[in-house]
Amino acid sequence: MTDTPPETNDDGTPKKRDTSVEDAENKARRELLFGDLEEEETPEEIKAERDGLWQKLTEMAARLDSAQKDKSLLVQKLLAQKEEAAQALAKIQKQTNEQKAAAIEIFVKEITLVVDNLKEALGALPHEMRAADPKFDKLAQGVEKTVGQLTAVFNKFAAKESNSKAPAMSNTEKTAETAAETVADGAQKNNEPDERIIRENETPGEILAERDALRSKVAEMAGKIGKSQQDALTLTRHLNAQKTESEQALARIQNQLNEQKSFALEKFVKEILPVVDNLERGLTVIPQAQRDADAKFAALAQGVEKTLGQLTAVFGKFGIKEINPKGETFDPERHEAISTDDSVDAEPETVVGVAQKGYELNERVIRHAKVIVKP
Repeated sequence: MTDTPPETNDDGTPKKRDTSVEDAENKARRELLFGDLEEEETPEEIKAERDGLWQKLTEMAARLDSAQKDKSLLVQKLLAQKEEAAQALAKIQKQTNEQKAAAIEIFVKEITLVVDNLKEALGALPHEMRAADPKFDKLAQGVEKTVGQLTAVFNKFAAKESNSKAPAMSNTEKTAETAAETVADGAQKNNEPDERIIRENETPGEILAERDALRSKVAEMAGKIGKSQQDALTLTRHLNAQKTESEQALARIQNQLNEQKSFALEKFVKEILPVVDNLERGLTVIPQAQRDADAKFAALAQGVEKTLGQLTAVFGKFGIKEINPKGETFDPERHEAISTDDSVDAEPETVVGVAQKGYELNERVIRHAKVIVKP
């Protein structure tokens, strides 16, 4: 077998063989056997990377310090916003309580004047007159008892103060506070990189070891920066959520307190109403014939009627209206049916009798009228 003569150029020189395909095949075989081998780094390259890492580490420490200062500011804003909301709530509550107390005080003063007038009228009745007529004396005692009941109600409510409690902390506020505490724990850590020591006559091994240690510190610093930035985002979300919830809560509480203020007299008035009922019932036991026949009965009846008229005027001034629905269509929202009467000539579902008048305060029913209804 004879060797194939090498190919030559036109000038007779041997042609250069193309080894690119062979080289690629050899590289593939090496990678298969030994993996992707990196070229060996030179000491100059390692030293240059080491010096670059020191510079990068210094820059990253400054970034981390700035990020943690931003976090501290957000923590302060979060806590300040919470305190501001608490102060706003306390102010609303204080103003509302003062307004409620003032409304009750004014109401008590006006009712007290009415009662004082009734006391004066009773005091003007001669003792001899009462002693001479047991029935008249008994009626007078009933009116005096009613005055005593009113006075007891005044004493009960005049000194009563509202002790409204601040609402419990919301879930958003709790979460925000926890986040603020957690972030604040790590906000003051020292982020300065270790001081660099310049050594003379460094060996390649020392440079390599320092370079590898700096790589680890840079990776650690990057993680801290990432966490600090994530904390800042979390705090910003909590800050916005807390602001929104605080505004909504304050608006809601303001509405609730406004409603409470509008109905501050409700409990007070409810306790006065039975006394008013007693006065009205007292008039029914003094028939017109007896008034016409005896001046002392007429004077007592007139005194009670005058008192009731004054009470009605005070009630109207404070938005208290009676519900006396005889002849009206039965309304379960305002009336309480206690019986029926089919003997009266009226339309079905008509109120044909009122056993006890009802009352409303600022258009809210505080006592239903007890009525008799045509079925």
